[in-house]
Amino acid sequence: MRSLIPILVCCFSGLVATLEAEENRSVESAPERWAEGGSGGTPDFVRHVVPLFSKLGCNNRACHGSFQGQNGFRLSLFGFEPVKDHRELLENDGDGIRTNVKDPQASLILFKPTHEDEHEGGERMKVGSWQYRMLQEWIAAGAKYDSKRDVRVTRLKITPPEIILNRSSEEVTLRATAIFSDGTEEDVTGLTLFTSNDKSIADLSKDGQVKALRTGDTAIIAQYSGAVASTQVLVPAADDGQPYAMAFPHNKIDEFVGAKLRKLRIRPSDLCSDGDFIRRVYLDVIGTLPTASETRKFLASRSPGKRAKLIDDLLVHPAYARYWGMKFSDWTGNSKYINRNAMLSNWMWQHWLEDKLSRNVPYDEIVYANVCATSLDGRSRAEFLAETQAILHRAAGRYNFDDGRLYARRRTNELYWGNVERRNPETMVLQTANAFLGIRLECAQCHNHPFDRWTQKDFEQFKSIFMMVRFCVSATGEERKGAGRGFGVESVETGVSSRFENIVRKTPPKMLGGPEVPYKENGPDVRVELWKWMRAPENPYFAPSFVNRLWDHYFGIGIVDSPDDFNQGNPPSNPQLLSWLADEFIEHKFDIRYIHRLILNS
Repeated sequence: MRSLIPILVCCFSGLVATLEAEENRSVESAPERWAEGGSGGTPDFVRHVVPLFSKLGCNNRACHGSFQGQNGFRLSLFGFEPVKDHRELLENDGDGIRTNVKDPQASLILFKPTHEDEHEGGERMKVGSWQYRMLQEWIAAGAKYDSKRDVRVTRLKITPPEIILNRSSEEVTLRATAIFSDGTEEDVTGLTLFTSNDKSIADLSKDGQVKALRTGDTAIIAQYSGAVASTQVLVPAADDGQPYAMAFPHNKIDEFVGAKLRKLRIRPSDLCSDGDFIRRVYLDVIGTLPTASETRKFLASRSPGKRAKLIDDLLVHPAYARYWGMKFSDWTGNSKYINRNAMLSNWMWQHWLEDKLSRNVPYDEIVYANVCATSLDGRSRAEFLAETQAILHRAAGRYNFDDGRLYARRRTNELYWGNVERRNPETMVLQTANAFLGIRLECAQCHNHPFDRWTQKDFEQFKSIFMMVRFCVSATGEERKGAGRGFGVESVETGVSSRFENIVRKTPPKMLGGPEVPYKENGPDVRVELWKWMRAPENPYFAPSFVNRLWDHYFGIGIVDSPDDFNQGNPPSNPQLLSWLADEFIEHKFDIRYIHRLILNS
């Protein structure tokens, strides 16, 4: 019997753990708990009260969540600052007490939203509704909030993860489950804000009931307490009774696209004619039409591999680097370069890109050459100044600023940093995140991002990386704090700018969703660490954002659309395809032409 004791102890421990887990999991949703006859209980301020304000629209930009608030009552935008919200709710605003613990029904947060004539925002809930009962119970229990014991949501789950609906089908109801930092779970469907990315395909009620309207696919976005999740909705075309045509994929792209089309019962287009193909591929790859003789030769050929050969030929055509150089210029902000030598700078930047694209320099090296650029680039100040003067002296004619292509042969592109406007670290944060990660961070400058994970703190820590760059007078090395005089006068160098040294010490540099980079005075260039993090295989933005840009160019719409707006509220239309393309890009060492070939040969 002694040998059985450890087994029995283990089983008992497992039973206790199971019971504790069940106790922590709320079976009832908020509408069930606080409905008439429900189990009720004291609501939690962060789990229940603040999300309810979001659900009712109280803390959005158009209402009390605006910077100035409404009628003296201001909530934090989307409830991101519960401490301030709680303090605001306990105040007397002149018309009465917002949360009257002694007489809960006299509380303004119950009276105004239930009386349309007393509330500029109109009626937001009914007297006696579950929302009303929930707020009333919170106030009656003392309207408490212990910020020291704050438990936050770590993940939001939406079920089902994919919905396939016929237009004649009944509605499907979504369920939202929040996982909190203490390990507990709760059904938060009633407190979750649901939106459809395309209401013409699928619309839904406030309670998460999805209804199909027309053929297509879209995403339903769920928001709860700062967490965002999504589910895909597919509405297939009507079944015409005909068998689905057999398709022969050219590569894996066709398999992923074909699988999605089958779900939607959409038949793929027939293979285009040779005449259509040569016109499209010329325009898409080099930005110009084929000549009459090139067209006749292609149409006359009977070679089964002539399309693949034409693709290969165009990817080494001189016009390829010029055309895609303009694309890269647009992505990386060349057109935004502003100073008195702007046209000279623009063309030097373009020439630099053409050189790299014509030699098929790997994409990660091109990114390194921008993000980690320095003016000296291993040279002395005298050598740098001599080369700069040579470029300026050779500037002759409007379209031939750098006829010697001196700048184009440099390894790094200092002009990425050289714009006077770009000496503002916030500008560099926005440009770098957008160009190389496909992320828009404008929202996080002022408040936590409403549809993504980025907070103001994330923005500030990422900005510290760009504060660790100095702009110096080239001849002396003296740091310049004001606006510069144009190209050739100042240099971009590593080392923390003295203007920002104290800020960087207090706000350690940190990658977006990645690790912190310890501040070291006169340490290695932190931008190199940024680049290593960006190009790492596990980075969820670097490779996907670039292959998505190419996809957007060739098909007029990105797998993530818009192509520079990767966020949790804008999921990819074909996540398996995007993931595979990104993996291929990484596996082939960021070979740009390889991805072109994959897409063009599909």
